[in-house]
This record gives sequence, C-alpha cells and structure tokens, in this order.
Amino acid sequence: MLRRFGVKRHRGHCDTYHVCVRDLLEGKTFSASVADVAAENGYYQFRAEGREAGWLEQRLATIETLAAPAVARLADAFGWSDHSAEDRITLSIFLTTLYTRGPRVRRSMAEIPRQVLERLREDGDEPAPELLRQLEEMQTADPVPEHAGVILEAARCSYEVIAQRSWSLLVSPVGSRFYCSDCPVLMENPVPAEQRGNMGLLVPGVVLYLPVSPDLLLMVADGMHGLPDRQVYHLDSIQFRRLQWLATWHTERFVFGRAVEDLVVPDGAWQHGRRPRIVR
Repeated sequence: MLRRFGVKRHRGHCDTYHVCVRDLLEGKTFSASVADVAAENGYYQFRAEGREAGWLEQRLATIETLAAPAVARLADAFGWSDHSAEDRITLSIFLTTLYTRGPRVRRSMAEIPRQVLERLREDGDEPAPELLRQLEEMQTADPVPEHAGVILEAARCSYEVIAQRSWSLLVSPVGSRFYCSDCPVLMENPVPAEQRGNMGLLVPGVVLYLPVSPDLLLMVADGMHGLPDRQVYHLDSIQFRRLQWLATWHTERFVFGRAVEDLVVPDGAWQHGRRPRIVR
C-alpha cells in the first residue's frame, strides 16, 4: 500500500520506494524506504517459542497477499470496472484485519483490566482476591494470542456485513493528495452517540475509509445512509480537508506521503494519548 504513496528510486540492480514521513510526536519530517516504516519487529510474535510463534504473522501475510491485487485493480482502473465480487469479499476481510491488528486495539485490550479495577474501586467495591489475581495476570500475559483471537474473530463476524454495504471511491481535488498513516483504516459515524458510543465495525451508521493511493480513497458506508453502490465521487477542497483531519485523528504517530507538501496536518486533529474508557 505504501509504495503508491512513495517515489520509485533505482538503487543498484533493484528498485526501492521511498515516502516522506512526518513524525507528529517529534515534529520532524524525513524520507525513508517503505520497508523501514509502519512496522515493528516481533509485534505479532508469540512469546512462547516453537512452530506456532509466527502463526499470526503468517495468517496476516496470507490476507495481505490476497488483498494486494484487489487493491491494485481499484487503484489502476481508478474505478470499478475491474472490481469483482470476490475482490469485495477479500477487501472486506482485509479492511477488518487492518483495522483490528494495530496498536490502538491492542492498547485498548491492555487497558481493560486496569479500567475494571478502577471502576470497581470508584463504586466502592474492593475486588475479591481471585478476581484481583486474574486482573493482574491479564496485565502481564502475552498480548499476542488474545489479540490474534480478536483480529480473526472480527474478520469472521464482520466481513459479510461490510461486503454488503455501499462502496464508493473518493477522488482528491486537482492539486491535492491524500496521505496514509500508521493507522490507515479510518472510521467515523455521523449518527449521534448514545450511552455505549457509536464507533465499531458493525455499529449502525459507521463509515470506513481506506486510502488506496494519493488520489483515491475507498469509502464503505452503512446502508442506512442510502448511498448508491460502486460510485466515484470527486471531492471539493472542504470535503478533502475534512478527510485529512479524520486521517490525522486516527494516526498513532506517523503520516506518509509522496512529497513534503502532502503532509500538511490540520490544526488540532492529532490528539496523541487518547485513552478508551469502559462504558457500562
């Protein structure tokens, strides 16, 4: 995916792709190979050694391999002419796993034991020793197996629903380019939040976005919005800036683009350190 946001360079006998990177935490901008960004060694590696240590990485790599040509057909055709029903299923699975595999979901999972303990004590309930022991064990356990379960279960339960939603392609205005971030799948919901919130892959009203190239954004909208399927919309400057704001809001730390001028981040969009809270 990041290759489309980069520039091809010839180095020796092989081609490499470089992107401009903006580090929102440090306030720095630099150039880097796509092989050296948006990745962390061992992030999906099970602590337990053995044949299954790389099990999750292998599953995700298989999904990526299947999704790559489906993404390419959208980007190259700049429309729906080469997009098949099989592509939609593949991209639905890819979207779901790409959204759930990142650090935000894992951090949310890691926060749950502490949040449960805080909520109990706020209500004046001291947890029983056995519950306290379980919560402490959850905080020190290997996070990868549980995260793997969340990723694959979300894909299994969500992909058919996502495939049935309204899919559109959004074209950036002339002279403007989308950037991609370390959390590329964006989510919003124009339906007002209730007590339990309005964000989630299967929550009514949710709209998902995925940057396909600097010029093209995939939008998958809940059917309640009544949008026609397989459309191509050309954005105006106001719509484009709103989506750039949303992309920045989802960013963990880094945004990637083809040129430095593409990495103009809207003021107030990045709020590093947001913490999820349990809602009863």
